Amino acid sequence: MADDRHYVPGSFYRIDDRTGFKRRAERTRLEWDGLIVDETVWEPRQPQDMVRGIRDDQTVPLPRPRQTDQFTILGTWVTAYTPRLQSTIDVKTTTGFLLGDQVVVMLDEGDPYYPYIVGFTATTMDLCPVLPHSVGRGIDEGVYFGQENTVVLWGRGAYNSIFILDQPCNDILDLDTLT
Repeated sequence: MADDRHYVPGSFYRIDDRTGFKRRAERTRLEWDGLIVDETVWEPRQPQDMVRGIRDDQTVPLPRPRQTDQFTILGTWVTAYTPRLQSTIDVKTTTGFLLGDQVVVMLDEGDPYYPYIVGFTATTMDLCPVLPHSVGRGIDEGVYFGQENTVVLWGRGAYNSIFILDQPCNDILDLDTLT
């Protein structure tokens, strides 16, 4: 650039803020952010800088707080040891249970068992089919309200009192139902 090294009346040099090179004042431009740069590297302001956000109202009309989760489980506990192949178990209460309800009985082996209620009193349940394993073994050892002693409602009978037995069992009157 030999032509840039001579005297030009009324002209002066500026340092380009972006490149750092010395340039004549006529060849520089002022950018929107206050930088003085060479006209070959000058950049206009981005049009998106002028866009203003629009308020977005995200409130919910007629809000209601979330309700607390409530679960109603009908259940009771075995209160006495019952050996395998028995159909009557002693429970704390039978309030809320109906004839024909299917229940889950936790056996001493830790497996769930799904019999039907074919009869009950205030503190006993007659189940069908009979227990394949014992229930309530830990009661004599001081374990009373553990998982192994629970009886929980699994499902209501088709008509709350009428159901079909698919395995041999004795009913309330001690009659063999499927022989």
